[in-house]
Amino acid sequence: MVQFLHTPPSLFRQGIITGMKNRYFRVMVQSGLILLFAAGLTACSQSSDAENIGLPSLQPYQSPTPSATITPPAPGTSTPMPSPTPTPRMHDVVAGESFSVIAFNYGVSITALQAANPDINPSVITVGMTLVIPPPSQENSGDQYIPSPTPVSVNLSEPDCYPSQDGGVWCFVLVHNDQATAVENIQVQILLAGTDQADVASQTALSPLNVLPAGQSIALSAYFPTPAPRTFEAQANLVVSLPVPAGDTRYLAAIVNDLQVTFTNAVTAQVSGAITLENPQAAANLIWVAATAYDVNGRVVGVHRWESTSALATGQSLPFSMQVYSAGAPVDDVEVLVEAQP
Repeated sequence: MVQFLHTPPSLFRQGIITGMKNRYFRVMVQSGLILLFAAGLTACSQSSDAENIGLPSLQPYQSPTPSATITPPAPGTSTPMPSPTPTPRMHDVVAGESFSVIAFNYGVSITALQAANPDINPSVITVGMTLVIPPPSQENSGDQYIPSPTPVSVNLSEPDCYPSQDGGVWCFVLVHNDQATAVENIQVQILLAGTDQADVASQTALSPLNVLPAGQSIALSAYFPTPAPRTFEAQANLVVSLPVPAGDTRYLAAIVNDLQVTFTNAVTAQVSGAITLENPQAAANLIWVAATAYDVNGRVVGVHRWESTSALATGQSLPFSMQVYSAGAPVDDVEVLVEAQP
């Protein structure tokens, strides 16, 4: 390691001045001897003048010792951490679900759900279809968004429940829409409690159709797997029922013609007919028919949905046929509702 010795500036300058004085004094002495030798003792006046010549007054001065200027380091630029990308959630569509009810259940807007699934027609989703669920938005962007789970009021009947042969229990809830407009995505919670109230089971009853027209009724069903109590009390609570906005074009008005119901045996009814659209210029790509079976006392004993495998062309009719099975007493009557979507 090389070391440099630092001489203070004041001492350095003092050495220079002292050297200058000594050199000047020697020169002046030598000059005086020469003058005395040449002029003799008669040059006293000149010698006196030489003695009166003033030497330059060189006064050393202190200069401020320079100090190192500390340059502040440049402020560091923070590198932003990468934001975590939310892992997309996936949802498999089950019976009775639609875009609006799925958006409601996940707390996202219908517009955001559609944007996350651009290749899927919101009006035509089927059971088993997989949807991408976007992350919930922190702000309401003004699009169609359901911020509250408060349902539209509809009338619920007491659950009609029947033990099954495999040890489970089937329960049905009749929902009547007494609103002036149609409602959709109806969900009902059914609670099943044993007589000792020790164990309470809960299942969500789903509607066979997405929409329930004004003034109509439909039965929702739920199955409680074994082991279910043989003696129990059942209760139904409305979870979701959303109003269909005015001017909504997702549903087409359809009519069931030539309805025929045949009771083939004590627990089965054969239902058939033909479907047409009220607007003869319209066409439907999705058609569902829901049949609700009642016993002689008006209790719901069975529900079944028929799904079309072909579209309904403009000005045409579409035949259907299905069977409805009873979970309890023999079938005495059947009501049919139809849902059509473009």
